[in-house]
Amino acid sequence: MTMARSGEGLAWLPMTLAEDSLEAGTLVRVASDAMPIPIEIRLYRHKGRQGAAIEAAWAALP
Repeated sequence: MTMARSGEGLAWLPMTLAEDSLEAGTLVRVASDAMPIPIEIRLYRHKGRQGAAIEAAWAALP
């Protein structure tokens, strides 16, 4: 993000990370909602049993 803000590149960022810079005008959005970037996210975990909170989070995933 630092390089994008200084004019030396592009950044692919989550909106939550970019929103302050967008509001301040130090970043501008290049892509629009009409130009989605497909992404596949895979989650991996240790095969052994984890704590209750981790097990509950894992069980809640689709």
